[in-house]
Amino acid sequence: RTIYACKPGDPFNWNVFDGLSTDSYAVDTGSAGDFTGCVSYLGYPVFFKENQIYKVYGSYPSNFEVMGSATLGVAEGSADSLAIAGETLYYHSRTGIMAYGGGIPQPISRALGTGCFRGAVGGSDGMKYWVSMKDENGLALLYCYDTQLGLWHIEDETEALSFALSAGNLYYTD
Repeated sequence: RTIYACKPGDPFNWNVFDGLSTDSYAVDTGSAGDFTGCVSYLGYPVFFKENQIYKVYGSYPSNFEVMGSATLGVAEGSADSLAIAGETLYYHSRTGIMAYGGGIPQPISRALGTGCFRGAVGGSDGMKYWVSMKDENGLALLYCYDTQLGLWHIEDETEALSFALSAGNLYYTD
């Protein structure tokens, strides 16, 4: 329930509270549940719970401000689904894939049906979002969302464990 930041420039020191601008930082969000994901988006750290999104504003611990909103966050077990394509952050929530531009996340996976997915792992080449998820029967499928056309494509039955972008190419491990 708590967001922590180490002392600036010292990633091994998380407990300096001398009242200076160079102190460590800790804030309790006050909401129930564990964090399910975290990502740097639009220059800010963004933290997710299943039903909350928290953005941390500021440049030093002395001026950090945490803003929370009660909305669909990252589903438990889908922290690796977070990926940015274009200027939009995509992730798997408990109701489907969401597109987040900094305000209220919008559902984009209606075309995939009403089934429940779990264990989503996502990646992006900068313009397309790929996500591997298991359906209610445990079958893994790899989907691709074309962000420019707004279209979903089923690639195959790949169960990706992680994605990585290198030299403009998106790779996955299975």
